[in-house]
Amino acid sequence: MGIRHSTVTASNMSGRNQFMWALRRMLSAVFLASMLLWMPGAASAAPAAPNSAARTPDAVAEKTVVGATSADFQSRDADLFNQGWRLTVLQNTIVGGQLRYTAVWKPGTGGQLWVAGWSGADFQARDTTLFNQGWRLATLQTFLVNNQLSYTAVWKPGTGGQLWVAGWAGADFQARDAELFNQGWRLAVLQTFLVNNELRYTAVWKPGTGGQLWVAGSA
Repeated sequence: MGIRHSTVTASNMSGRNQFMWALRRMLSAVFLASMLLWMPGAASAAPAAPNSAARTPDAVAEKTVVGATSADFQSRDADLFNQGWRLTVLQNTIVGGQLRYTAVWKPGTGGQLWVAGWSGADFQARDTTLFNQGWRLATLQTFLVNNQLSYTAVWKPGTGGQLWVAGWAGADFQARDAELFNQGWRLAVLQTFLVNNELRYTAVWKPGTGGQLWVAGSA
């Protein structure tokens, strides 16, 4: 199935208002269940609230940035990686033609690789190469830039299969998810974004068993 594109813009806004508009849209996608997945016995936690402070080790420790510039994000990520923190959420918005970064880190070990704002062809080539080298998608976000899908992703070491789609219409995504569920695949990542007030779906499936429930765009 092809990916159908439309342009979403924030016209006639100042740079600051454009940033706030973009940030609200992104956070709505994250926090209004666009990434909610439930599995039997435990509900997946929603991404952390913006500007959350790092919590004590006896709690669920995490660190966040919201709307950081590329240079600031890369510096922060390098520092935290060396201190034993790994990315669990990575999202981008465009502000004044520049990528801004929202991210969550949690304690972890092992490698991680990420890209931000890549074209579809470049992303697919990179994902294929990394898959063959033993890396699997841990996060995947898509967003529109100049009427084209851009890809932001994090890979971590892993094994087993993975399948993904990007920017699919609701009916197409639901049909694909039902088909894959019956074949033993379960959602590992689910993200949505709006195109002309219609939800588009980006998702990653991995082999799994048991039930799964999901919602998208709920208030």
